[in-house]
Amino acid sequence: MFGSIVKQPAFFKTGPALAVDAVKAGIETANEIADEYEQSGLSMSTFIVAGKAAGEAAIDVGAKKFRLHGVAKKVSSGAENVNAQSALSAKLSGLEKAQQNGVITRQLPDGRVRYYTKEVLARTEGSTRGASFVTEHNPKTGNLRQWMESYNHSGQVNRVHPKSVNGQTVNSQHYPPTSTNFHQLRGS
Repeated sequence: MFGSIVKQPAFFKTGPALAVDAVKAGIETANEIADEYEQSGLSMSTFIVAGKAAGEAAIDVGAKKFRLHGVAKKVSSGAENVNAQSALSAKLSGLEKAQQNGVITRQLPDGRVRYYTKEVLARTEGSTRGASFVTEHNPKTGNLRQWMESYNHSGQVNRVHPKSVNGQTVNSQHYPPTSTNFHQLRGS
């Protein structure tokens, strides 16, 4: 991809040529970090915090090396306001807990991964035998969804209750709605 760019000494490079070198260095660093993550055995959220600190240090070193002034030392986490930071923290925490506490892990054909907690038995007798908390992570997009699944006595899902999307709490009814949901909708 970068082979068509003629190599020239760094002191002659400006604009696009300097940017290409920075991108190449960033790609090399990202690949090294990915390799280190696979070998580290650390949780994803712990590694992200460590990676952010390493990224800030790399920007500082790169800025000094290329004598760039005014380079921002802050690496964007994608969470620049309090609400976004809270959601990102909840999202990473939820994924880490799912990976640690999941009793069943399912890899879906499109690459998504679902983690199921141990099924909790229903408190009252009826058509529902129990429920499990499900966390679904899409590594391609980084999206994380969480919900409760209720099961009938045959083990089939008979009700779903959304809980969160990307760390943001979802206040929603059950699907299909329960009798309590109907009473709440009617206001009785």
